[in-house]
Amino acid sequence: MLRRVVLAAAAFMVASSPGATVSAGLEQRAQVPVAPEESVLGIETPEPIRELRTQKKVPLKKDRITVAIARMAASFLDRPMLSETIRTVDGVKYSFCVEPHYHAPGSGKFPEGWHTGVTVYAFEDE
Repeated sequence: MLRRVVLAAAAFMVASSPGATVSAGLEQRAQVPVAPEESVLGIETPEPIRELRTQKKVPLKKDRITVAIARMAASFLDRPMLSETIRTVDGVKYSFCVEPHYHAPGSGKFPEGWHTGVTVYAFEDE
């Protein structure tokens, strides 16, 4: 409260001076030297991103599915439908998406009909 009164009195004094305005007093206050951005709180600013790469998801081909990938995919079956989890397996990044799957009756694939499955996607540069 006392600070507001002092600031208001200072603004009145500046405004009542001949040829002065309140904004002139604020401009003088704004000329306080500011530390360089990288030294604020001792945190250095990161270098700007030089290149933006986009990657698209491509369904992983069945011949590229390893035991480690299959086990990872099976661990996500209890997740909510349409959820996505990105993990690295053997140094390669994959997307595991819980999605509805369908196997036609008599196709020899189990389970038949609609069921919850995990589709594995690989990432490729565009």
